[in-house]
Order: sequence, then structure tokens, then C-alpha cells
Amino acid sequence: NKFLDKKSPYYNENVKGIKTGTMASSYNIVVLYKKDGKEYLITCLASLSDEGRYKAVQSAINTIIK
Repeated sequence: NKFLDKKSPYYNENVKGIKTGTMASSYNIVVLYKKDGKEYLITCLASLSDEGRYKAVQSAINTIIK
């Protein structure tokens, strides 16, 4: 998983869990993100690509949480 792999450009130490899946060419991801004692569940459904789902979650982390 790209958020948990320390060699990945998407690695984030605050990501504590993840589940990915595909259905009918839709790429989905659910991420558990923990920071400052708070937990966030971030979901991206029906992305058009594997890379797209990671970019969407990264954007949410950068925009909303940080």
C-alpha cells in the first residue's frame, strides 16, 4: 500500500490503516488517518485509476486536515 510503504512518495506516518478495492473499473480507497489525538476516515470512491485514488486522498489530507 502506497500510504504505508516508506519508499512511496505517498507515505504518511499518520496513516494507520487502509483498504483498497476495485469494482467495474472504479478504484476505491478508505484510509484511517490519525493526528493530534483525532481520527479521520477518508474515502475516495469511483476514481478512474489506481493513482487517482491516492492523489484524491493525499489532496484531502493536505487541504482539510493539515
